[in-house]
Amino acid sequence: MEAPPPPSTNKLQQQEFTLASVTDLTSSSSPSPSSAVATFSCVNEVTELRFQESESAHGFTFDLSSTQLFKLGPLQFICVSDSSDSVKETSFSRGVVIKFSDEKESKVFSDSFEEWTKDAARKGSSLPNGTVSDGNSKFDNKIEAASAKMYFHYYGQLLHQQNMLQDYVRTGTYHAAVMENRSDFAGRVVVDVGAGSGILSMFAALDHPCPTEQFQMDYVRTGMTSGLYLIGRMSTYHAAVMENRSDFSGRVVVDVGAGSGILSMFAALAGAKHVYAVEASEMADYARKLIAGNPLLAERITVIKGKIEDIELPEKADVLISEPMGTLLVNERMLETYVIARDRFLSPNGKMFPTVGRIHMAPFSDEFLFVEMANKALFWQQQNYYGVDLTPLYASAHQGYFSQTSFSRGVVIKFSDEKESKVFSDSFEEWTKDAARKGSSLPNGTVSDGNSKFDNKIEAASAKMYFHYYGQLLHQQNMLQDYVRTGTYHAAVMENRSDFAGRVVVDVGAGSGILSMFAALAGAKHVYAVEASEMADYARKLIAGNPLLAERISVIKGKIEDIELPEKADVLISEPMGTLLVNERMLETYVIARDRFLSPNGKMFPTVGRIHMAPFSDEFLFVEMANKALFWQQQNYYGVDLTPLYASAHQGYFSQPVVDAFDPRLLVAPPMFHVIDFTQMKEEQFYEIDVPLKFTASVCGRVHGLACWFDVLFDGSTVQRWFTTAPGAPTTHWYQIRCVLSQPIHVMAGQELTGRLHLVAHSAQSYTINLTLSAKMWGPGANQGGILQTSSCKFDLKEPYYRMSQPQVYPVAQETPAQPQDIQIQSDDLEEIELLQQNANAQL
Repeated sequence: MEAPPPPSTNKLQQQEFTLASVTDLTSSSSPSPSSAVATFSCVNEVTELRFQESESAHGFTFDLSSTQLFKLGPLQFICVSDSSDSVKETSFSRGVVIKFSDEKESKVFSDSFEEWTKDAARKGSSLPNGTVSDGNSKFDNKIEAASAKMYFHYYGQLLHQQNMLQDYVRTGTYHAAVMENRSDFAGRVVVDVGAGSGILSMFAALDHPCPTEQFQMDYVRTGMTSGLYLIGRMSTYHAAVMENRSDFSGRVVVDVGAGSGILSMFAALAGAKHVYAVEASEMADYARKLIAGNPLLAERITVIKGKIEDIELPEKADVLISEPMGTLLVNERMLETYVIARDRFLSPNGKMFPTVGRIHMAPFSDEFLFVEMANKALFWQQQNYYGVDLTPLYASAHQGYFSQTSFSRGVVIKFSDEKESKVFSDSFEEWTKDAARKGSSLPNGTVSDGNSKFDNKIEAASAKMYFHYYGQLLHQQNMLQDYVRTGTYHAAVMENRSDFAGRVVVDVGAGSGILSMFAALAGAKHVYAVEASEMADYARKLIAGNPLLAERISVIKGKIEDIELPEKADVLISEPMGTLLVNERMLETYVIARDRFLSPNGKMFPTVGRIHMAPFSDEFLFVEMANKALFWQQQNYYGVDLTPLYASAHQGYFSQPVVDAFDPRLLVAPPMFHVIDFTQMKEEQFYEIDVPLKFTASVCGRVHGLACWFDVLFDGSTVQRWFTTAPGAPTTHWYQIRCVLSQPIHVMAGQELTGRLHLVAHSAQSYTINLTLSAKMWGPGANQGGILQTSSCKFDLKEPYYRMSQPQVYPVAQETPAQPQDIQIQSDDLEEIELLQQNANAQL
């Protein structure tokens, strides 16, 4: 079968769209009242999107190969570009907010954006000797999109590739296998299936002898330093290639799932004639960069960005090389892709590295492990957990930890006609959706059809993983065992019984239903527990096991944006807080519930949230972050120069916010806070949060970044209770979060620090954090205002570095109803009493 021709730039003609407004994200100006024009075009083989307010006005041009579009609503989008690949951080993504006046035009624009970005991706990924085909493949037909997206996202990050490259058993064996079989690679065409960083491709291309004894000794030391031995993952791969140079020398090699490209480079090192490094994730772009930085190998390696099931190659391969193994050998189903590559690209009598896999099995005895597993479920044997009997879920939790079903009940079915098979598949999906709706709609709560606000702004892959996570009992147990959190909620409800007694309550994102039962214990007339994940089924079971409460609680399985209720609520209760308060974008659902279901003058528990911020100094953390990227400074990693990716790796590590518990003495200035009033905040105001920063340093030292935590207020009629995640306070499962700057700032006591914390919501249920800090001149006889130093960084709140400290002892609840924290962290902003008064005035 002939390969399809590369996509032609003529397929897409220039398109123009009229906008109601366009606003630069980096500007403080309000949206332009005049119309603007958005134009898709291809200029010098670069696919672009340009926004222009008028012929004379300044425009915004985006390269669509590095641009993302996030839907804020039916008429509004955020368009951001992230084209910089240097270690120098930009303070913000380059971006604009665009708005349409017509919903139909908005939909056409969104569809066009998808087509043009696909075209841009094809242009960027299709090298002359490797093209990417269109259409659904075997992979797409058998793997769900959400799983594939998360899989390729994971392997598209340098830190995960580094983890594999530092497995010297794996890599060394691959290297040895290639080099010892040079004859299989020399002068041959090689396909690296799933090339990743491209290291196997480069191994195949190498044609000089195995590294010297000194080089080998360097890696004995490196392996031992990292708790490994020379016969490690990477060392084993290296050895397998180098010991088989004859299999690679002069051959065509395909690296299947190339990753960073290390196996491709091993093949090149073994003398391969040509290597095709095939990688479907964003790691393909890093692999190109790494391979280009090894010019002696690069001319014999082609990186192809795409799935093995989709791509076409100009020639057959003599050798396939890959690292397709998962846990239990078969996890991640990469082995299927490996054999598909064999069937599509390997010539008769071609070689496969690896060739055979074996799963070894044996019975074992480990009393400690068994007791550990069994003890995890004992939490659910409590009969009086804040007045709730948890035992109805003990059997499910025990089974969950042991996952003890021998087989699912099932049948294998086969069709004789592909068309009929497709109709059956579509029908199955429709009928299961209908079954889900019937199962989740109780008499006093129904689920509406159609796309909701949630579906329009949150990508399906993120939503699926989110609801899957919260649908598991072990994660609910983790939250229930956070006694600071649960104890404070219990106290806030019971101290304010008058707000619940005889009232209608809606529990937004009910989870296990614990807050619904607290409300019922406080005398609620009826509670609607709304939960979108599979946890709704467990909540029904748990509530049914508490019969004195069950008759006043209805569990509704569905999204707040979709469901309908038969009556208005007097009280909303929820636990919508994520790290940095806003992560997971559950607060938007909370205020949507307010707008849809809360009666006038109704109560919200919690009522107000605050994000606290302060600069910190932590030399140990900074050095730890910086040292992680040093791996990429090696110039002779099994014969490969890794330094082309050092800047990207360094930037990647510093783009991760750090989640841990830290000593409040690390703060170098009193904190400030930003107030979010849940009773007043509009949903759209969560899409972009801008916080001007201003601090006065109380000590001398280096500022390494910004520390953040949050607290929330339960503004009851009887007691106002605060719940805090502050450093020094009892630790919660939220910990605190720190944004570490790659360029620290030196400050003197009394010196002023200013800056900006800018949060932009994205469709993966999180935020991009843009942080800038500047130190201004200050001193006797000097005027403030001359900026000495400025440091800025961009972080993805969705991708934190979990650096957990040992949790402190949990009290039953935070016994500080009038104060947000016990430690001496005083704010330069509003006092609590002022905030309470403002909130009371707002309700009046």
